[in-house]
Amino acid sequence: MRALTNSGASQQLEQQETETEILQAIAMLPGKQCVATYMRLVEGHSYEAIAAALGCGEPSARKHVARGRQRLQSTIAHLAPTQTKDIKP
Repeated sequence: MRALTNSGASQQLEQQETETEILQAIAMLPGKQCVATYMRLVEGHSYEAIAAALGCGEPSARKHVARGRQRLQSTIAHLAPTQTKDIKP
């Protein structure tokens, strides 16, 4: 049972570290991209709410989120699970 507890704690710590790294990557985005991406991905706000917070139109809010996501993909690509192929004997 102890091994399961340690494994669970290890997974929880790893998840917390990953979340921290993602939040740090979002914080490094330029101004409106940072706010828009955080509001959408972390807080789950609508594009309408993001537009209101940024003082821009909804199409601009969508563009800020899209650009933020693009930058994040390259910044945190190393966090994506790797695919492994089944090796057949």
